[in-house]
Amino acid sequence: MGDTATFAVHRCRFVDFTPSAITAISFPPLPLPLPSSKGKNPAAGNQPLRFGTLAIGRANGNIELCEWTGGDRQIQAPQAWVVRKVSVVHILM
Repeated sequence: MGDTATFAVHRCRFVDFTPSAITAISFPPLPLPLPSSKGKNPAAGNQPLRFGTLAIGRANGNIELCEWTGGDRQIQAPQAWVVRKVSVVHILM
């Protein structure tokens, strides 16, 4: 009875999340590589991929701004697009 043990407790609650339908997606195109004097740009393959911000419009009026979290020259990542900001639109009736 004199021995006491301590341990960490993890509590988790689940939220009833029902996303609204996506009505629009906007994504800026990737920049074109700069041309070199010989017609081929050897440095173009060494430049990291820079994706722009992905904007998602929802049916309820919300707009989500997502950013790419993958590393340089990494096409696939475990968590590729992450929502950074949500613009909530309140409609009064």
